[in-house]
Amino acid sequence: MSTYLSTTDVFLAPTPEIRALHEKSILIVTPSGDKMWAKICVEDADPEGRDAGKCSVIVWTASTDEREWVDARSGRPPPATESHRWPQFLTSEAVKLIRPNEENPAYDLLLQVPTEEI
Repeated sequence: MSTYLSTTDVFLAPTPEIRALHEKSILIVTPSGDKMWAKICVEDADPEGRDAGKCSVIVWTASTDEREWVDARSGRPPPATESHRWPQFLTSEAVKLIRPNEENPAYDLLLQVPTEEI
């Protein structure tokens, strides 16, 4: 089964198409309809490391969902300025599925994950 998002580094060959993803916004949709927006960052691997010459495609997702994180004092979700952010790395399988987002112009790109195994 394919994996689409990883919490550990995933290094890919830096093609012009991958480089063009940098600083784009993306809407990620799962088969169950869950949606999360993210900002894409393309970063080069350490030039002295074993993955020199490759790059990572990182999506920075943000959460202010009260089920995931609430302010301990007030019990309310934090303001957007205090949202929790974390990186996830796109695999080559995920990069292949990215399309222009024609349904919602608020996001540049769309990734519809075909299985719940993200």
